[in-house]
Amino acid sequence: MLPLLRHLEHVEHKGKANRFVLRFTSDTPRLMGDPSCQQDNGQVLWTDGELRLAFSGRRIESPDTDNRFADMRAREEWPRTWYRNELGQECGEEDKASAEGAVLFCTGGRREASSHLDWAVFLPVEDGGEDLGGNHGERGHSLILHGQFFLDAGRKKIHDHEYLHEKPEPLGDGPIDEGRLRRAWNQRLAQDVVLPLVLPTLEDHVRRHRLSDSECRELTRAVLKSKWFRTFRKYICQEHVWLRTLEQNAGEYWRLIYGASRSRLRPLPKPPGSDPERPWKVFPELAGCGVVPYEEGAPCLDVSEGPDKWSGPELERLLSRLCGMFMDASSMDYVIAFLDTCAGSERNSESVQRGFLGALRDGLRATGREERHRVTAKASRLIGFLRPERRHELAAELPESILK
Repeated sequence: MLPLLRHLEHVEHKGKANRFVLRFTSDTPRLMGDPSCQQDNGQVLWTDGELRLAFSGRRIESPDTDNRFADMRAREEWPRTWYRNELGQECGEEDKASAEGAVLFCTGGRREASSHLDWAVFLPVEDGGEDLGGNHGERGHSLILHGQFFLDAGRKKIHDHEYLHEKPEPLGDGPIDEGRLRRAWNQRLAQDVVLPLVLPTLEDHVRRHRLSDSECRELTRAVLKSKWFRTFRKYICQEHVWLRTLEQNAGEYWRLIYGASRSRLRPLPKPPGSDPERPWKVFPELAGCGVVPYEEGAPCLDVSEGPDKWSGPELERLLSRLCGMFMDASSMDYVIAFLDTCAGSERNSESVQRGFLGALRDGLRATGREERHRVTAKASRLIGFLRPERRHELAAELPESILK
């Protein structure tokens, strides 16, 4: 709770049996306490400086360029808060909710291994959260989604939480039920303000607190499999994709992809940890294809559930030059994995088959009988990706001069 509070920085319990101290530290003004603060990273430290919680948060107030929120606030049905003044008289004033949202990712210290997602109106509400499954090792994670939402009558959950993912209904110009206005406000706030912050905040958290590759993988997988993500996927990923990219001279890298780069995402098999440069060694043309390669099979947070596809011209260029064919088993394995899981149906097009055939011919010319003999099974599998009319079986004992 400490990162979500406006002022509290120090908690001390002086009981004889279990004395402890919690201390909040941050790089910026408090996320929820300073209107100018839009991004925050910090820690909550336990007694003797032990890390209890590392967190990253982002906060935004909608610019409301289309006046959607302003129009709702201007309606007569806008909720009012009732109270008694110092004279005991009942008074009412308009609810002060603003179109503000924030997202907080937290990673626990070694004591916490469970992971959870919560909705919040400054502090987490009781209902509507979800346990995030998966094996997170020794450190658990929390995802908190704050907005100035209207709560239900019991103040245990967000009003009409079960409808947050639905497109808001037009309110029209006539009188409406106040409940409809509360629902529309909550829907707009969740869809347009809060949920688009999730992936940028996740990237901040991973970079700032240096989550390991395995932690990133498990956290991403847990979010991907959650009911919450399936429900709100199109709002979370409307502007960004979060995935494990493959980068030349940099290895694997969990990162956010947005804008025009989203259309250039292309899958590749995961290279071995001992040789992260293998994709560029096996496919010399990869660097010139103008694509953003990522690891096929790694969990990915994207608006689309289907894989990205290589185009015919891209495949034609990629497969026209191949290194290590008929001499290096590991290189052949990588090409086989690519054709099997990543290339898609375009691998059978005429132009792609023609370029692939040329690369295999070059590989055969560059190798001798003994080299080919060591990779016979892999060669058979590789040549099997050619269409039948492009394949011809030759006797194994054919003289080398005739084969060449």
